[in-house]
Amino acid sequence: MQQIIKKDYSTKQRNIILEIFKKNIDKKVTADEIIHTINKDENIISKATVYRNLDYLASKGVIKKINADNISSCYIYNSDENDDSINFYCDTCGEIVQLKCTYIERFNNKLQKDFDCTIDKSKTVLHGTCNKCKELSND
Repeated sequence: MQQIIKKDYSTKQRNIILEIFKKNIDKKVTADEIIHTINKDENIISKATVYRNLDYLASKGVIKKINADNISSCYIYNSDENDDSINFYCDTCGEIVQLKCTYIERFNNKLQKDFDCTIDKSKTVLHGTCNKCKELSND
């Protein structure tokens, strides 16, 4: 019996969503922001279509899904520039920043050697307080 392989195809909605990520290459983007951006240009898109496309793009590694606060998710374009990055979530203001951390790979190698496990950087989020919020609390 011959196996039927489903061919990936591009849709207008997926291309529009991908363009939003390319325009915001180093910024986090939420599903609601995507819906707002698309609908303000009078291209109506449903929430289900956005989430379906986000799940698809994340499964293909085009974008990274970040679950920072266990309530909402955001996404970031997965470029070569952020391969050695890890996500930082400010518990005060909710900002997510990608930190360039060359030592994360060394840490990951140490975990592999000592404990036979590795970190999935795409799902790892460090929590703390950003400098802007620290400065505001010191005033």
